[in-house]
Amino acid sequence: RVLNEMLDRFNVGKGTDSALFIDDAKLEDAEDESTVYGGVDVNLRVASGNIQRIKVLNQMACNVYDMLKYKKLFLSLSAVASLEQRLEKDLK
Repeated sequence: RVLNEMLDRFNVGKGTDSALFIDDAKLEDAEDESTVYGGVDVNLRVASGNIQRIKVLNQMACNVYDMLKYKKLFLSLSAVASLEQRLEKDLK
């Protein structure tokens, strides 16, 4: 329900708009081990599975090509923090 409301608000999944969701879910932060798979929240992956033009990635699989390919980009707060740490290592 929450995903559908967000997609409607940003006009994603209908027409030509596409979206990339980047998450960085960790097992140690999850309430239950079954809610995280491959660094992505299982509920987010399942909810977006049948929606066309939506891709869900872990922040480790994120690349510049995907970020530019999709019209809209959604990042979780944990994904932003992890991406910042990765980029800081590259700059040092």
